[in-house]
Amino acid sequence: ILLLGAIIWKYRGGWQAVLLTFTSPLFLDLARTNNVDWVPALAFLLPPEWGLVLLAAKPQTLGCAALIWWKRQKYSLRMLVPLIVVVALSFAIWGWWPGKIGMAEGDDIRQAAWNFAPWPFAIPLGLYLLVQAYKADDEIMAAAATPFLVPYFAPYSLVPLLALLSSRHRKAALYLYFAFWFFFIVEGRRVGMLA
Repeated sequence: ILLLGAIIWKYRGGWQAVLLTFTSPLFLDLARTNNVDWVPALAFLLPPEWGLVLLAAKPQTLGCAALIWWKRQKYSLRMLVPLIVVVALSFAIWGWWPGKIGMAEGDDIRQAAWNFAPWPFAIPLGLYLLVQAYKADDEIMAAAATPFLVPYFAPYSLVPLLALLSSRHRKAALYLYFAFWFFFIVEGRRVGMLA
């Protein structure tokens, strides 16, 4: 909660951003699951070199913002040094850990009930948003492109994005906010939660 508040404060979102973020069904879902979405969100409060390391921890949430940060650093490889060091250390400590990530054999994470990714159908929209973000030098718009370009994410992972959008792109935040309230009400009635 404090981290989301700090993001809204940094990006000057005001009380409207606080209201949109903390009354959304996405936030309620995040509070229920207590997931690690604070890790990539923290990236927006740190210098880009260290923010990139945090975005890499859960890139499916806000990861495309890294492109804008790297652009601002004139594509300097120096920006990648902390990430390269952390990844190298992780291999030194845990060995080839990417081979150990995943669900049970035969399970497809893209088919999980919690997966809300519109992948691959929304890739063109994600690419369009990413190009527009690149032209506008807007890391928040780039972050908004991320969910359209990844094969999986849970709804609660959109909370940091909602906090960012409601601070700078309020109209898009309102669309996201009302779309998920609509989904929550319809789905709640369908499964008997709101009968």
